Amino acid sequence: MGNCINCMQSKEKISVLVSNGGEEKVKALTKVKKITHGPYQGYNLVHYAHPNSPMPPNAKLLPAEVYILIPQKEKESQKVKIVVTRKQLELLVRDANKDFKISKINPVFSWNGVRSQKWKPSLATIQE
Repeated sequence: MGNCINCMQSKEKISVLVSNGGEEKVKALTKVKKITHGPYQGYNLVHYAHPNSPMPPNAKLLPAEVYILIPQKEKESQKVKIVVTRKQLELLVRDANKDFKISKINPVFSWNGVRSQKWKPSLATIQE
């Protein structure tokens, strides 16, 4: 067994297709993370049979298989709706006042569960 150190390493080269039309030659049994964390950072390596699921970083590339390097999609921004109670909102605003030392903002909560009357401008009407 001691004489078999190099028998598990394959000297065979594998072609990895790049989405821009190029081709990269790598040794067989190379780990995915060596490619995606090295020269092709920002890319996912996929097997041709499963183009929508990136290979795990510790997976090894097998001979006689086809692999493709695809650029990672930018993460899209998402809108998040946060629901808080009136008391939680009061605490958040008060804490923000203390943390940021905002002296011009004085939170006043006068909501009593009933809709307030329609807003009216405070300026006088100009006669024409």
